[in-house]
Amino acid sequence: MGKPQTNVPGKKEKKEKPPISPFWVYMLIFVVCGGVLFELVRMIVGAGSSFF
Repeated sequence: MGKPQTNVPGKKEKKEKPPISPFWVYMLIFVVCGGVLFELVRMIVGAGSSFF
């Protein structure tokens, strides 16, 4: 019943963008992994001495 549904040529489905760009995802991974590596090196090299 009613009008038949037709595709409107002016409206195209937009490709959804992720909420955060890949650049910021890579930056977050870099900072987190760098912090973990820094802490591991500090624990191994420092071994309880108070350098930091």
